[in-house]
Amino acid sequence: MEQMADNPDGEFPEGEEPDEGDRSEVVEVLGFTRSVIANNIIEYDMVKNHPKQLTAYFKRTRIPGAAKFSSQNKRYMLQ
Repeated sequence: MEQMADNPDGEFPEGEEPDEGDRSEVVEVLGFTRSVIANNIIEYDMVKNHPKQLTAYFKRTRIPGAAKFSSQNKRYMLQ
C-alpha cells in the first residue's frame, strides 16, 4: 500500500510517463456505507414499532444468538 501511495500509476518506460495532470491520486474515503445506515434504521424501526418481531428478524438475517441479541438491542435502543 505504501508503494501505491508513492506512485499509484506504477512505473512507465522513460518518455512514456503520464503528464502531471493525468496522474492518479490515492484518496482515502471514510464514512458509513448506505447499507450500514439502512440496517440501523431498520433495526430501530423494529424496536420501536414491531418489538415482538425483532427476534424473528434477527433469526432471518442469520445473527447468532438472535434472542439474546434482540433483548440487548431493545435495552440499548430504548434507553
